Amino acid sequence: MTPQAVVDPARAILDAAGRLDQVALRSSLDAAVDQFGVTAAVTEVMIPALHRIGEDWASGRLGVMHEHLLSRAIATELDRRSSYEPTASARTALLACPPRELHDLPLLMASLLLQERGWSTVVLGASTPWPAIGSALRTVRPDVCILAATRPTAFAANLTAVGQLARRAPVYLGGPASTRVEQTVEDVHVLPLDLADAVTYLDTVALPAHG
Repeated sequence: MTPQAVVDPARAILDAAGRLDQVALRSSLDAAVDQFGVTAAVTEVMIPALHRIGEDWASGRLGVMHEHLLSRAIATELDRRSSYEPTASARTALLACPPRELHDLPLLMASLLLQERGWSTVVLGASTPWPAIGSALRTVRPDVCILAATRPTAFAANLTAVGQLARRAPVYLGGPASTRVEQTVEDVHVLPLDLADAVTYLDTVALPAHG
């Protein structure tokens, strides 16, 4: 079943967030995943709900507390549905946000969608220093490194650092910041902006680094 089978499934989530009703909000998110499955719930319910609450915040209908409550509830739901148990045959992705990038929900969503396709994931989260990402690559030795950012200069102004990471694993850049990267760097790739398309692309082109 897909979210189109019911009328506006994000509405209950938005209404609960608007009331600051944490119990109803988490119940609605849980029900969406149970009813539609992980991928459809993320791409067709959670992401649209986040876009709409952002619009309501910008227009003044809702405030920062509503957006924060929804974001935190979604992060909790994503983490609850995640499995970080590695398997011997699984490809591994290391996911991180670069320094000063605080929006890590796309990373959590990508991680869960990759897990749905049989990947193992290691999520470092928001605002991770470049040296820390490099150290994690040396330790984890993943098949790919996924970086996500919204700030326009997050990647374009740090291509040297990104290129150094790519010496250890192919780097895939996601989020609006990736559209500002004009220079070609070896083993650095730009993902589609649509999350589902990005995960499908990764699952298709990323080969295991270690046989």
